[in-house]
Amino acid sequence: MKRKFLSILLISSVLLSSFLFIGCKEDKNVESNNNLKTTENQGTNSQNKKDNNSTSKEEEKKKEDVVKNTKKKTVYSENSNSKNQKSNTTTKNESGKSLNKAELAKKIMKTETSKDMTVTPVNVTNDGKNFSYRKASESSLYYCKEGKFNPEDLSNGFVIDFFGEAEDGSYQFKITSYDMLKNGGDGTVDSGTAYPNGNIVMNH
Repeated sequence: MKRKFLSILLISSVLLSSFLFIGCKEDKNVESNNNLKTTENQGTNSQNKKDNNSTSKEEEKKKEDVVKNTKKKTVYSENSNSKNQKSNTTTKNESGKSLNKAELAKKIMKTETSKDMTVTPVNVTNDGKNFSYRKASESSLYYCKEGKFNPEDLSNGFVIDFFGEAEDGSYQFKITSYDMLKNGGDGTVDSGTAYPNGNIVMNH
């Protein structure tokens, strides 16, 4: 009887020891698994932080690039505006320049005939039907012809007579044909107003 009791006690002790050993082992496994998961989570978190850091750095770089490009465009735009303003100023200065009588006479003939003509200030020589023209340093008369001025051959030429200068610097003018005048006629081809900025207004 004592042997049986001892046997049962021994078996129970062995079984209990086994259960305790297995339980401890499982606890250690669980603990190691927990440690492993914690390590993995830390690794993931640090990787996420790295990814976030690199993403934020890329975003910052993109923002910086956008700012730089915007500055470049602004500078280019300012330079373009500056150049445009300079060219507009030049245009205004050129259009605002007062033309002298010779330049106005050239524009008048271009407007009247669509041709570029040689313009020469002249004075009248001789009276009556034998009149002629000779070069003058200053005059209100301008002889205009496609070729060079030749006092021996004035045919096919025109004469512009400037008169009546107004306060705004404009002149009244009359265009006459040399050939028509030579034939005894009035010779008037056209008349109008010439403005110092180069605007020509014909009456006919």
